[in-house]
Amino acid sequence: MKNLVMAGVLAAALTLPASASAQFSGSGCSTGLFETCASWNVANLGGNSWSASITNLSAGTQKFSQILIFLAGSGARSVTGVSSNPTGWAYDGEFNGGVWEDNVLTSQRDNIAFKKPNGATFLGIGQSLTINFSYTGPELIGIGVHAQSGPNDASQRVWLKGASPNIVVPEPSTYALMAFGLMGLGLAARRRSQI
Repeated sequence: MKNLVMAGVLAAALTLPASASAQFSGSGCSTGLFETCASWNVANLGGNSWSASITNLSAGTQKFSQILIFLAGSGARSVTGVSSNPTGWAYDGEFNGGVWEDNVLTSQRDNIAFKKPNGATFLGIGQSLTINFSYTGPELIGIGVHAQSGPNDASQRVWLKGASPNIVVPEPSTYALMAFGLMGLGLAARRRSQI
């Protein structure tokens, strides 16, 4: 009986669902001065390691010179170990200023920004970019871009809609194992109260 109770306790400890990581993917358009479209995937690779991929799906001659990853709130953040494919993109701190969201120019949103340094190529239509980095700070909740060479050579920063968290839902077998572990804890508590 003691071994059964210990097995239950261990099962409960091992199967409690971990908090969902903030990873999201999607595709869509956002309009400010003009329509900007992209597909994206932001994924936690484990621990503090992250990867952000984006593809320019806009029309016309738009090109992206900055990638913005939006945060759930303000607070200390650290970005290190940045690498990109194509190469040359680098961490640029935080963009301070308005961002277009569905035809509305909003005030500053907390973000971490990656930019195309001098000499690196813009992200043109149909082209993709992947940035790997180490990050600690507020939850990552969305992505946007600085689009240039729009109609009349206008430029804008936009929040891209459609970013929905991919929350990990435990499988039924995980719930069953967790229930077994909790029953073991209950049996152990009951046994102690009878002694």
